[in-house]
Amino acid sequence: MENINLLFSLIGTAVSFFVTVIIIIIKFVKNVRSKKKIENSAILMDAVAPLMTLAEKFKNFSGEEKREYVLTNLNRFSIENGIEFNSAAITAKIEELIKLTKEVNTNRN
Repeated sequence: MENINLLFSLIGTAVSFFVTVIIIIIKFVKNVRSKKKIENSAILMDAVAPLMTLAEKFKNFSGEEKREYVLTNLNRFSIENGIEFNSAAITAKIEELIKLTKEVNTNRN
């Protein structure tokens, strides 16, 4: 009888340990994925300004055409590097930079 109680106690402890290890592994994997997603997002956001600078050199194109040029090149860059492309976030970043540029140019004059 004592051996059965000991056996059940060991099995209970082993199951608890196993569940704890699985939970830790799942959280670790989620954190690694989140970190990679944030890093990829930062890479894309860093690529916005140089592409906008390049697009501004196109004098005979509208602002919308320049925006599409930037978005298309960022989409291509994200596909080539296996990065998820979030069009809404990128567009918001572009609009933010356009607004900042307009404010700086207005303050110069």
